[in-house]
Amino acid sequence: MKFAEEPGYFSSAKARKADEVFGEIVKDGRPLCAFEGSWLKSLRFGSQLYWELETTEVIRVALTEPCLPSDCRFREDSLAVAAGDMKLAAEEKHRLEVLQRADRALREQAEKRRKQ
Repeated sequence: MKFAEEPGYFSSAKARKADEVFGEIVKDGRPLCAFEGSWLKSLRFGSQLYWELETTEVIRVALTEPCLPSDCRFREDSLAVAAGDMKLAAEEKHRLEVLQRADRALREQAEKRRKQ
């Protein structure tokens, strides 16, 4: 799969938009099918339209209630931001980062002991 690249000044490459993709599906060194399109609009394999934004049904995530206590919506820093308390949000973010670093250090120590 190739992604669109900006053609250079002396390049003969076709100008493409940044969201475009193109390439070939190859098996045993032989091309089976070319493809081209955009991850924002549509994708074709050969002459067959495989996916098109306008005709695709949108799938939305269904939230289940009640949420687990570990749901990210209950993080203290997020709740502080939602309440408009940026000072508390920064403190809670820092607290979480300290906990994460300590947890990582413990995991690294355990991994070193395991390897010995």
